[in-house]
Amino acid sequence: MTRVTRTASSTTDRRRASLSRTLAGVLAALTLTAATAVPSAAAPVTAPAVQPTAISASTPGGLAANPTGGSGGKFQDIRSLSYSNGAVSSQYHLYADHLKGSKPHGIIIHLHGDGGFEYNQPQWSTIPAYEKLAVKHNLMLVVPRTPDQATKTWWRKDTSGKYAADLLRNLGKKYNLDKNRVYWTGYSGGADTVARQVVNSHSAGWTGGAAVMVGGGGIYGQSKPLRPISSALKKNFEMHWVAGADDTPAAGGASGSYDAVGAAKLGRAFYKGQGLKTQLLIKPGMDHWEIAPSGPTKLGVILARR
Repeated sequence: MTRVTRTASSTTDRRRASLSRTLAGVLAALTLTAATAVPSAAAPVTAPAVQPTAISASTPGGLAANPTGGSGGKFQDIRSLSYSNGAVSSQYHLYADHLKGSKPHGIIIHLHGDGGFEYNQPQWSTIPAYEKLAVKHNLMLVVPRTPDQATKTWWRKDTSGKYAADLLRNLGKKYNLDKNRVYWTGYSGGADTVARQVVNSHSAGWTGGAAVMVGGGGIYGQSKPLRPISSALKKNFEMHWVAGADDTPAAGGASGSYDAVGAAKLGRAFYKGQGLKTQLLIKPGMDHWEIAPSGPTKLGVILARR
């Protein structure tokens, strides 16, 4: 099924207007003391003034860690690191200066919406709130840019979703990551890619954690995943959709004819039918742009009970 895109001008104007009204409240709720921009390619930055909790050898919730055993990577905050999986190439921002030691760490991977706002201007997006959560819960945060720079979207090409999954695998070779604490987050087109490509085709790359999809995340015309989802992942991985009630053409949604509410309902129904733990939250009075900061809020709730 063809997914409707947004025009660049309306997307940028509406996104900036709505995020400026709502992001401050979300960051305050997360007690973020300073929204730090991504540093230059060579310069590290100071981590937010939050003390990480002690790291244990077990995943929160009693699930034993599943370490990748990687080593050699440097814990740092740095932007625009290059990575190629041999088929496509792109870059990613890394937030890891707050991590220490050799014990396995979990990871948040955020896939941006169409146009790449969160990658290009992270300081004005939800990224500082995700960084706050990464610091608090001893998680690495990675924000890749789609390799499809012709359209600046994640969802149009299957090679883009594979790139994200391969990036996780590559990071697991450089760092000792905990495959039971992998948290995929995505907004709009990034949310669609988490549902339609990453979990649908590449779920063998991790064994637990959660996905948070905001303003999207649909599955269309399928009765089963493109590749099997393991019984371990069904037990240890949960999927959450968050959509604004006004983010649908029937309610005059701000994203043209794209129905994010309908997409979220379809995605949730599909994965619930596969035996995964799922939840759908539709927030009244919110449109496609206003719902964006709900991603870090939802992930914070998930992490707090693990």
